[in-house]
Amino acid sequence: MLKAAYRFFDNDGIAPQDILQSHVESTYTRLGAVPVVLAVQDTTEVNWTRHPPPRVGAFGPYGLPWLFVHTTLAITPERVPLGLLAQQVWARDPNDVGKRPGASTCP
Repeated sequence: MLKAAYRFFDNDGIAPQDILQSHVESTYTRLGAVPVVLAVQDTTEVNWTRHPPPRVGAFGPYGLPWLFVHTTLAITPERVPLGLLAQQVWARDPNDVGKRPGASTCP
């Protein structure tokens, strides 16, 4: 099963958005069952700089040891999670690292 997982994640024909799409569609289905939905957003910085990659290119398509993940989660006012509405992952341009905020080209 581990080998199958590595093959799946190494498949260039599968984009992260393709994996998330079914989750987002299921979330939209659940939205119809509640009268009020809150869309909560957060941006998380994922940083692996203290952990060297186990192999060359192990950091994925971005090739950098840090990423930003912006997630929008649908919840009810009672804090019941309904699912993922959107998620965007990006990395700063390596040439902009160390510059003041706003100087990079993050989407």
